[in-house]
Amino acid sequence: MNRFSFYFKFAKVLPIFLLSLFFLACDEDDNDNVIDGTNSIINYLSKNQEFFQLTELIFKADYQGKLDGNSGNYTFLAPTNQAISEFLTKNGMNDLSALTQQDAQEIIDYHLLLEQVDTSQATTGFLTTAAQLELNDSVSYPLNLHLKKDIAITFNASAKLLEANIEVDNGTLHVLDEVLTIPSLADLLSFDEQSSGFYTFWDDLGLLPLLEQEGVQSLFAPETDKLAAFLQNQNLNAQEKEQFAKNHLYQGFLHTDAITLGYRYSEANRDNTKISNFFNTNTGILINNKASVSTQNIVGKNGVMHICSDILALPSLWSLIESNPNLATFVQGATRTDSALSDYESLLSDTNNTNFTCFIPNNTAFDTFFSNQDATGMLNIDNIDASTLETLLMTHLFENTALKIEELPSSIANNQGVITINKSISTCKLTDENGVEAAVIEQDINGENGLVHTIDSVLLNN
Repeated sequence: MNRFSFYFKFAKVLPIFLLSLFFLACDEDDNDNVIDGTNSIINYLSKNQEFFQLTELIFKADYQGKLDGNSGNYTFLAPTNQAISEFLTKNGMNDLSALTQQDAQEIIDYHLLLEQVDTSQATTGFLTTAAQLELNDSVSYPLNLHLKKDIAITFNASAKLLEANIEVDNGTLHVLDEVLTIPSLADLLSFDEQSSGFYTFWDDLGLLPLLEQEGVQSLFAPETDKLAAFLQNQNLNAQEKEQFAKNHLYQGFLHTDAITLGYRYSEANRDNTKISNFFNTNTGILINNKASVSTQNIVGKNGVMHICSDILALPSLWSLIESNPNLATFVQGATRTDSALSDYESLLSDTNNTNFTCFIPNNTAFDTFFSNQDATGMLNIDNIDASTLETLLMTHLFENTALKIEELPSSIANNQGVITINKSISTCKLTDENGVEAAVIEQDINGENGLVHTIDSVLLNN
């Protein structure tokens, strides 16, 4: 070996050697007392030539203090030198100098878990990292990564575990053959067997770019077996499959902390109007009275994914009415089995033929109606005369038309009579033939066979 080669190799390892001496020499507690012989995450990495690029990346992020100390519960996923070199090449960079401090921090944070994970005891599922998706200056949520435990252990479906459960003073360290990158909603969907069937469904339709685009969205993915069972019993054409897929996708960040009881529009549409779905938060999260959220708040770079116990078919009007607890009195009357009553469930569930515009009184409206009819408080939806109930329910349903509020004419008629409509910029009021007024509370609730508008009074023409 000539002396120039010797000096070159010596110069290359000198920074790592000096870092090693520094961390071996001392550590300091909060009172500036020296703690000898620590073996923290940064100590371990800086002493191992296999991680000199990772050590450099940690210093670039200014995280050497964050990953130091003689106690803690971190789990750190450590990519090798080769993994980092391959990452740089893949992203068109020659070396780590191409990364900013913020870039370095995001990479290190995504490889850092705030609890200890022993791979011998771990199960397949999503883990929470120290990296954050920032929605605004004051709100952020931790990003997730996926661990799959099979014959071997992989992270985010591709990074392999080379060495596991290395004990350090402030937690546990695992060695990876790949640098983890922050996943999109499409990536998250593909990682876990619970949801991978839905990923294939989107891929077959050519819709994955929707789940990879920038911006913040929310995906409610059905479990793979429930999706397969649904599709086996359907004969959907390509357009119907697309609308079905999009009914599981919502604009905005719907973390479970932010979901409230009520209707929300999905990305599916009928007649250029987005489809509504009802979210019931009284016990967990139940969508359209059918699909519950089984795995929640899986966060990627462009939104959040939840895995659901069932599919979200495009809802009928009956589904949208029945799933809303604020419309329970109407449902209670409509499901009475009196021979004089129509089969309202079948009528409003038929998505093949008739369209409806429905004005549905809420529970309070019915309470007021019955108290006005009978001051004793004995009259209610269960004992009102069947023929009167039939007229009452039918008064609020208008067949062969599906009208948004902005499309309503000055009056609308059915077999029970005429309803007069008075609209302003901010209000819409209905008046029956007896002069009773009802204000629209919620409007343009869109189902596969028409629209629902909720109102605050019961109308009764005949």
